[in-house]
Amino acid sequence: MGPVIKMFRERKGWTQAELGAAIGYSEEQVSSVERGRRAPKPQFLEAADEALGAGGLIAGLHKDVEEARYPKKVRDLKKLEAEAVEICAYDNSVINGLLQTEEYLRAVFRSRRPAFSEEMQILELRYGVIRAQALPPQESLAFIEKVLGET
Repeated sequence: MGPVIKMFRERKGWTQAELGAAIGYSEEQVSSVERGRRAPKPQFLEAADEALGAGGLIAGLHKDVEEARYPKKVRDLKKLEAEAVEICAYDNSVINGLLQTEEYLRAVFRSRRPAFSEEMQILELRYGVIRAQALPPQESLAFIEKVLGET
């Protein structure tokens, strides 16, 4: 999306500093987004879209940004999980990712050495929530709940 923002900015004859001032972000932030070093927040995209008169083209990129926040291997895994009929996993010391609660994830992140940064924890929690939305119906988890309840 960086090249799209840059194209609209240059078409308007603005510098990165001018665009930044118009949308309430620094020149460095605009540069980082255009170069692909930093993923923009939806507010950045909406403000840039309005300031540059892009007619919703830039603001519409927010879905691509959300997917791009995760490494390619994670995005590929998400696609595979969405298509999977069954996911089989054996974990002898942790709760499988699809069954993890937010509290459990936070405890795992706190115990990691070296510790995850706060930003990485937020990204991982977001991904956990996305994966949890793909959970199968509760009836298929009955056996697992029974086993966990007995331990």
